[in-house]
Amino acid sequence: MSALAVLPPPTAPLGGVRPAHVAAAVGAGVAVGVLAYRRLSRSLRERREAREARERGATPAVATPAPAPRARATGRSEAARAVARHGTLATAHRGRRLAGRAAWVTFAAAVAVQGTFALDGGSIPRTVASVVLMGATAALHATSVGGWRFGAGMVAIVAAATWVAEAVGIATGFPFGEYAYTGTLGPELAGVSVLVLLAWLTLAYPALVVATRLVGEGGGLRRVARLGVAALALTAWDVFLDPQMVDAGNWGWANPEPSLPGTPGIPLTNYAGWFLTSVVVAALLEAWHGRARRRSDARPLGRPQAQRADAVPYAVYLWTYVSCVLGNLTFWSRPSVAVAGGVVMGTVALPLVRALARSANVR
Repeated sequence: MSALAVLPPPTAPLGGVRPAHVAAAVGAGVAVGVLAYRRLSRSLRERREAREARERGATPAVATPAPAPRARATGRSEAARAVARHGTLATAHRGRRLAGRAAWVTFAAAVAVQGTFALDGGSIPRTVASVVLMGATAALHATSVGGWRFGAGMVAIVAAATWVAEAVGIATGFPFGEYAYTGTLGPELAGVSVLVLLAWLTLAYPALVVATRLVGEGGGLRRVARLGVAALALTAWDVFLDPQMVDAGNWGWANPEPSLPGTPGIPLTNYAGWFLTSVVVAALLEAWHGRARRRSDARPLGRPQAQRADAVPYAVYLWTYVSCVLGNLTFWSRPSVAVAGGVVMGTVALPLVRALARSANVR
């Protein structure tokens, strides 16, 4: 069991990878990401300027009323505190905007790195680079939502919760079933690969944002449904990943049957364990987001009227879906996995596409 994203069969143990190779792959991906982001930003800016020009030409000029006179400050110290607060908030929001732009860069870089897998099936250094870049994308977008404390807390929550689940699973067989790693995934913490913990991060946060978009905000039954959809969104990913990892020899199952049709060798208990773990992770992330909204002015997630602000996690989820289907159909030669994963993950990805298209058409 693992959450490792779009991983090609390893040609050597991960522990033998040279950091320079990983750094080179990350650097090349970031360079491509910067170029893609700059091109996209220029195109969007030109479209916005053209739209504003059309609106100015169609709308008669309206005299702007003179601003009302400001009330005199009641005291110099109060005015100074207000200026300081304003400056601090302005700086914080500039940092959030920068993090949001950086998330697009790291996402584009990850896509560029993963795109090379089609050429030769991929390599371990590029796989590590793609996991690091996708994890950074999630952390940066979370930072754009609620500041660096919220982003760092999100990373810590996902890492801690999934480490506990993996460590308990290895020791007891609960909740995933009895399995064992083969030692090919690099440095471990109490038997759990550090790379696996990073990989959980890549989709756990986007899954919650996607679920909020599909179900909406609110408590009670709506919250139960939202956590269930978030867990399904994350668990569906493993329908692609676990067969790939078992075939690659990264771990094995003691009792691989009964299994999901199209994914032989992966027990149903694995997906039950994924769902349970994903519910816990989603609940913890949602509670952390609620705290950030109360204490640090974090913005809401998944609102239709703010669709562009959450475009990064939507793009991450849909890219993961499309790339896993195409990769298993073509260069990884697992058509049955492509069909099984396409159906299961499609129960979330396709409604998301419809919801996004509907909001775009309304605008």
